[in-house]
Amino acid sequence: MWATRDRSRHPMSQEELKVQRNLSVLLVVVLLAVVGVLSFRELNLWAADDNQAIQKGLRLLVDASNLARKYYVNDVDNEKLYENAVQGMLQGLDRFSSFIPADELAEFSKHIQGTFGGVGIVIGMEGGWLMVISPLEDGPSFRAGVMAGDRIVEINGKTTEGTSLNDAVKKLTGKPGSDVSFTVIHEADLKRETFTITREIIHIKTVKGIRRDDDGRWQYIVDADAGIGYIRLTSFTSDTVDDLKKAVQEATEDGMKSLVLDLRWNGGGMLDTAVGVADLFLDEGVIVSTKGRNDPEDRKEATAAGSVTDMPMVIVVNDRSASASEIVAGALQDQNRAIVLGERTFGKGSVQRIFQLNNGECAVKLTVAKYYLPSGRCIHREDDSEVWGVDPLIEVKMSLAEYAEVFRARRDSEILRVNGKETNGKHDEAAPPKDNGGGVEPKDNGGDGAEPKDNGGDARPNGDGTDTDGTGEPELSPADDLGGLKAESKPAEDKQLARAIDVLRMLPIVKRFGDAQPAVQAAK
Repeated sequence: MWATRDRSRHPMSQEELKVQRNLSVLLVVVLLAVVGVLSFRELNLWAADDNQAIQKGLRLLVDASNLARKYYVNDVDNEKLYENAVQGMLQGLDRFSSFIPADELAEFSKHIQGTFGGVGIVIGMEGGWLMVISPLEDGPSFRAGVMAGDRIVEINGKTTEGTSLNDAVKKLTGKPGSDVSFTVIHEADLKRETFTITREIIHIKTVKGIRRDDDGRWQYIVDADAGIGYIRLTSFTSDTVDDLKKAVQEATEDGMKSLVLDLRWNGGGMLDTAVGVADLFLDEGVIVSTKGRNDPEDRKEATAAGSVTDMPMVIVVNDRSASASEIVAGALQDQNRAIVLGERTFGKGSVQRIFQLNNGECAVKLTVAKYYLPSGRCIHREDDSEVWGVDPLIEVKMSLAEYAEVFRARRDSEILRVNGKETNGKHDEAAPPKDNGGGVEPKDNGGDGAEPKDNGGDARPNGDGTDTDGTGEPELSPADDLGGLKAESKPAEDKQLARAIDVLRMLPIVKRFGDAQPAVQAAK
């Protein structure tokens, strides 16, 4: 009854019966994880409704596995056969759900804990290929020249076609001090480049300014006359909120009256941090909600304590702003607290949860909820989505070549010069401490992986990419050889930043004009 052959003429062997039982048990356990934790009553109702479909599916899988074991050209590992069947079932749901077998679970747990060596990039899947959502600034990939939008086509000389995010993370991470090579195709010019990176324990400073001073400290004032500040967040980690508060205080003491918050190329991070950043600029209202089929709605709301609500803001985003970045930009725009400028964001707004199977020997990473903005808009982009992410109020598009130039200028500004000598990040602020965790995250963490349920749904690692580290590249030329670009110069040809500054310059004029209207009307 389970297979298509005539059992009376070809009875199943004991080994085949064992394979059938094992496969059936594993698939039933996984199906239970997919539908969630059910009561006995719910389970009976569910089984009664779907019993036929389940039996049909199990028959199909058992028949296919029997054929593979009997006719496949090479010997078949039964355990791998079962795992591949489950993996295919889950990955067919979405690109962030997956099966984590026993031999990968320990490595995956290290990613969640953040105590591993990596290359410092956030990766995701686009068109079946591994894509760099963003390198992590101050990480080895960033220093080497890996750029957002790079397609990773080889790791250690082997093609990445068909490689899952979890497999890619496993290959890119490893013992600190060990090397890994990968080849990319740059998005801007389609040129191939191979990087050899020494893995590091990654600890990234996520709060940046417009330029560094001679001592290597970030400066946050972009227009002193107009009192316009500039703060850039590169990801959302446990230190981001405190570091942002310090930067805002320092910039305010230096005369900041309005703020450009730059979230471009920010692949995301921890949900709690995104809520904390938004809460810093809101004193009330919903920040974000998570909703799932079997999970109750969870609303995160702003509090008044310590909020900075009297400072005009423009948030700059692009199509590489993902996950936690989208939560912050969307919340502040929906609550009329900030103007969002740039291009529509990436659309990573799903929450992953880990379910252990077989007494903790393996696990399932499953998408259980999605993020919703205060307006009710779902952030997450499905394959057929027409609405996703955050649409800027003011759209300012830039070409790939323009983005590449801005990104190179941004990377070049990281070079520290002490006594005229390039230190290339070996300053006490920029050098990553060797005892601090970080490295690769499947970008469902976001930035873009999965996270335990108690982590809020978007913590490292996330299913969208990989927070790791990077690549190798010749040292950059001195400032005189960079076309006049010096450490203290502003990013050239950055149309989005220039427009954001112009908007903030105009706001006082608009406000004065608005305040004058009642008097003008009265005079008439």
